Amino acid sequence: MRLAPLAPLAALSALTLGLALPSLASAVTINFDDVSRPCVFSSAPVMTTEYSSQSITFSGGWEGLNQCGNFGVSGHSAPNFLAWNLGIGGQSATETLTFSQDANSIGFLIGTPQGGSASITAYDAAGTALQTVSRSLSGTVQSVNLTATGVRSLTITVPGGSYGVLDDLTYSLNAPPVADAGGPYSGGQGSAISLDGSGSSDSDGSVSNYEWDCTDDGTYDVSSASATANTCTYPDDGTYTVRLRVTDDDGSQATDTATVTVTNALPTANAGGPYTVNQGVALSLDGSASSDSDGTLSDYAWDCTSDGSYDVNDASATASTCTYADVGTYTITLQVTDDDGGTATATA
Repeated sequence: MRLAPLAPLAALSALTLGLALPSLASAVTINFDDVSRPCVFSSAPVMTTEYSSQSITFSGGWEGLNQCGNFGVSGHSAPNFLAWNLGIGGQSATETLTFSQDANSIGFLIGTPQGGSASITAYDAAGTALQTVSRSLSGTVQSVNLTATGVRSLTITVPGGSYGVLDDLTYSLNAPPVADAGGPYSGGQGSAISLDGSGSSDSDGSVSNYEWDCTDDGTYDVSSASATANTCTYPDDGTYTVRLRVTDDDGSQATDTATVTVTNALPTANAGGPYTVNQGVALSLDGSASSDSDGTLSDYAWDCTSDGSYDVNDASATASTCTYADVGTYTITLQVTDDDGGTATATA
């Protein structure tokens, strides 16, 4: 059903959202007045990719119309708007706006003379809800201003069976940052390994925060506003993946990973001595001065004659003995093994 036209509405010279746009982000305004539009539904294609050049597409069946269709809604810029009429079929109560890059500072006007309320939810690229707001609707448009950043889609749900308009859509587009985790990195276990995210960048602003997940387990362990101020420390040797997440000055994020190779610090062997003993008598050996800077010693092996064959071994530094059948001077070799399998030798 087509309603009688209303008198033309005064054009608004500008829409003030009350939110400052990011200084370097690209600001966009869509008031649907750039082309001639019909007065009635089904006279023009459904709004879909008409504004894709401005990084936005529409889905849900709503159409671009002219106010001559008499929707009974005032307060928006003349003459055109995005309109819905759920009484004619083929349209959804939920219109989805999808952005091809991160959008911030989203605002628009919405109204229906039938009253009720609209629910608006913003989502990020992963589909996580960032912000939900609701507006009571009337024949005078209500403003919607979102504070969420990094928005990739927006759903607008209106009352079932209603008709109304959405107009004066504004948003700023933010190019997401590029994360560069640097690396590959290497260092000893138990030692702080310096990380470098200085290769990260933001084409339309600056990177404001660097967060590092030392083991890529989903928990960011350290963060800083500096690209080079963070370190990761690993208690065990091995190969790890470190993940960097950067956030730019408009709230958009990006991640990157690098490999960290952590090596075991070798133990230090001390065979004690010099030793003196009578032939045929067990000589008590003492390797207690041996040490491991990044762990513990798990085995003490003794080669009583340094012939390459370890004759006795024990987990204790002082439990082993050597016995010599003949008089003479002998060289004893101690090999210690740490809890990561590292070895070292010393003689006495």
